[in-house]
Amino acid sequence: MLNLGPGVAVPPAGSASATAIRRLQKDFAKLMQDPVDGIKALPNEENILEWHYCLRGSPDTPFQGGFYWGKVIFKENFPWSPPAITMITPNGRFATNTRLCLSISDYHPESWNPGWTVSAILIGLHSFMNENQPAAGSVAGTPQEQRNLAAASKEFNVKYREFRHFFPQYVQEWTGVIPSPDEPNVAPKMLPEHATPTGIPVPDMAHHSSRAAYANRGGFDDMMNVLRGAGAAGQRRPPPGAPAMYYAAPPPAAPAAMPPALYHDLAALAAQQRQQAQQNAQAVQQAAAAVMGVAPVAAAPAVPVIAAAPVHAVAPQQRTLRPRGGAAVAAVVPAQPQQPEVPVGRQTRRATRRNQDAAQ
Repeated sequence: MLNLGPGVAVPPAGSASATAIRRLQKDFAKLMQDPVDGIKALPNEENILEWHYCLRGSPDTPFQGGFYWGKVIFKENFPWSPPAITMITPNGRFATNTRLCLSISDYHPESWNPGWTVSAILIGLHSFMNENQPAAGSVAGTPQEQRNLAAASKEFNVKYREFRHFFPQYVQEWTGVIPSPDEPNVAPKMLPEHATPTGIPVPDMAHHSSRAAYANRGGFDDMMNVLRGAGAAGQRRPPPGAPAMYYAAPPPAAPAAMPPALYHDLAALAAQQRQQAQQNAQAVQQAAAAVMGVAPVAAAPAVPVIAAAPVHAVAPQQRTLRPRGGAAVAAVVPAQPQQPEVPVGRQTRRATRRNQDAAQ
């Protein structure tokens, strides 16, 4: 997990509101259906409030050829609150692992519009990156520094297991290797056409590392030391102070793993969760019935809806007419549909009665 610095934290998984989940699912489906050129983004399958993005540097700018990886952290009540935006890849325009001051970020909640989608947020970030306007979280890198960092961005990104997990298509394009799950935080060898040009240093990973990569750094260093000291007979010379496990025979090589899925289908995942909830409810009902000694009540089958037969005629009603000054006369008149009573005033009732008397 990326260390986002003071004031920026990823909300815990499962804390998103139902409105936030529906909205982010809709935005993800829109991104898949109508992708934005130069922008890739997708949420963390374990926490939908954490999104990873990768921006391609715009042509005819110092960022051309660069790939810039970062995160968008949404609030639990999104879209009513703006997200926090950070960038991980060194770029010479924004500070890394720092909240960026944008009109679409949580720096300016007064200018936030709940109608802005994830696509609109990333398009705004991409556009602001090409400007020279200073803001909180920006750095004053020279164009040459920005070009050097753009050339080194690919080698920097592939060092991260997180990046290789979320963007395996880029890793395969740059290294020819398909990332596998649970692989170590060791950068694959770049292909010659994608490697950093000679003389351009790659930014130090120690200053930009994610927690997952940096926490296991010591273990990987020990592993590399052991491999460097392997003897001709297959025996390993452990590093100083190494535990007894280094003297054991090397474990058999694990079979090649299948490439990971980019992201689970949110709609299918939601349907699976609903089905699991129904099964849990049935299990609770059966357990309660067993305790009470009563057979569980089976769910009632769905009753098909039958359309009502059309009414072709209405039976006539017999009404008695009492004209003024004459005997009552029985007549059969067709029934009239009842009209809802409308409250009227005293003058209106009198006028209505006079009109009825004149008509009779």
